[in-house]
Amino acid sequence: MADVAAAVAVVGFFAAVMALLAWQGARIRRRPRGATEAFVGPLQEIWHPTGYRARLESETVEERVDPDGSGQPPAIRTAA
Repeated sequence: MADVAAAVAVVGFFAAVMALLAWQGARIRRRPRGATEAFVGPLQEIWHPTGYRARLESETVEERVDPDGSGQPPAIRTAA
């Protein structure tokens, strides 16, 4: 009887972990990109540092291209 209880506890634990991961995945997909990066960024920095640095570089380039978020090219912004 104790063996059955232990097996049920182990299976229940793994089922709870899988349910938690599925819930977290669905929650992340519903959020905007910035909120997702806040969760994934530290994990990516640890296990995939090259990808993390590349993402930081692409964010820097995006900020340089359009620093004020107007969506207009620099020539039009200065003329207005």
